[in-house]
Formats: sequence, structure tokens, C-alpha cells
Amino acid sequence: MQIISTERLRKGSMDQVDGEQLAQVGGHGSVDKSQAMQVNKKGLVLKPIQEGARGEREVEFFKAVTNSSDFSMAVFKEFIPQFHGVSRKKLEDGTMVEYPMMENLTKDFSKPCIMDVKIGTKTYGPDASEKKMAQQDASYAGTKQPFGFSVPGLSVHVGEEKDTVIMKGKEYGRTLNIDNIHELLEMYLDINNQPEVAKELSKIFVEDLEKVLQLFQYQTTFHFFASSLLFVYDAAAANNFNETKDIQILRKSVSLKMIDFAHVWKADGETDQNYVKGVESLIELFQKV
Repeated sequence: MQIISTERLRKGSMDQVDGEQLAQVGGHGSVDKSQAMQVNKKGLVLKPIQEGARGEREVEFFKAVTNSSDFSMAVFKEFIPQFHGVSRKKLEDGTMVEYPMMENLTKDFSKPCIMDVKIGTKTYGPDASEKKMAQQDASYAGTKQPFGFSVPGLSVHVGEEKDTVIMKGKEYGRTLNIDNIHELLEMYLDINNQPEVAKELSKIFVEDLEKVLQLFQYQTTFHFFASSLLFVYDAAAANNFNETKDIQILRKSVSLKMIDFAHVWKADGETDQNYVKGVESLIELFQKV
């Protein structure tokens, strides 16, 4: 998952990038296998770039969206983590590696609840081999085909005091299907413990998802494959909402961003219906809470 919690940061080992101490916080296919997702002193997330064209494509997308004055590109800026340029590190073999620097969406959250949802029935780009296509089509079949999304992982604080942490990975996501998909949000929003708060959180996520849907109903600049929507909220703020009923504070504790751009391709003037289907399914799912 593309996000760092305070707890993981404190437990991380230390390393150097551009002279700054970083906490090693988990793997993400780095070109340097000893490296991982990291956070620097400024609190920015440094994501290890993937090898070859995929890594170059992701950096190019961030730069294009951040720096372009073209509305068709700049419009995505609202929907992605803030991009703060690229940091570089020399590996032991002399190779220079680039790390896109992004905002940490959980920086001010004391009990961040995170869910990574990969969007699309099709999760491979036009350059995929037949073997890759077959592997991807077979994975997460219980949700990809009927809903147009898959769930690689989640981490959530649950219970009356939100002091129990539940973490689920790819194996859990592969068990989801039409019959049990309702269990996903029951867990992520802790519905059994705080049903009213879960309803309010769902409304906020629906509002954000509808903005994403509106974008993809007209944008014809990019097609996104194997890209995710990252859902984040602070369980501590959710717990306090029971007492304060302050919807604005709760709203500030919720974030929804697009992440993972190694498979972004030019759209050739066509809308990304592969992405639209997944977002529509998520809206329907949250509306049922």
C-alpha cells in the first residue's frame, strides 16, 4: 500500500536518501531490493520506482500532471497525492535510482485506517504479454469481473476504543466475491461497533467517489491500468465523532486519492470505461452501508 502510518514509521529501520534519514517501511518492488517505501525528515513519502519503462512512465505522469498548464492533464492534480519532485540515490553498484516524493496522507492521523482498491476488470496495459494477461485475468476473479475492482490490502483500527488493528493482504482480497463483498466495508468502516459513524464515513467517501466518477465520465486523456484508489480515514476522529457530531472534523479525517501510475497510457480520445465500472461499483457498495 502506498501510505505510511506513524506506527510503521517509528518501527522502521533507517537509511539514507539525498543525505536525509529515512524510515524503511515496507517493500514495493524497488530496483534496489534492500530499499522500500520510505519517509524523509520533511514527512514526504519516497516510493521506490519500478524498473524500466514502468517506473519512467509513473514519474512522467506525476511531472505532467503537476507541471502542465493543459487542463486535460492538470485536472488530475486534485485526485493524486501532492508530488514534490524526485529524489535520487546512488546504489552500491553506482546505479542512480529515482524516488518520486509524495505527501503522506496519514501524516496527521493517529489511527489511520487504509484500504487499497485496484480499479479495473482489466489490470494490464497494452504492452502486457499473453502470460501476464492470463495471470491478471485469473487473479481476484471474484471481484474483478462482477465489480471491476480488486482489494490488495487493508489495515483498520476497530473496537470501542479503536485499539485493535486488523490487517488483511492479497489472500483476503482473493476470497471476496458477490456473496461476501458486504463484509469488506463492514470490516473497514467497523460497522458492527459504530454503525452511525460508518454511515457518515460512507457518505463522505461516496461524495469523493462521485467526483472521481465525474472526471472519468469525460476525461479522454489517459487510461489507467493496475492503478488504485487509496481510502484513508482516522479511526480516532471517527471515535470522537460519536461525542462531538462535528461532521467537518470527520470530513478532514478522510482522504481518497488515486495511486500507482506505472501503467498509465494515452487514451486516444476515448473514455476509460474500465475505470468507470470499478468506481461505479464502489459507489454502489458504499451507498448500501
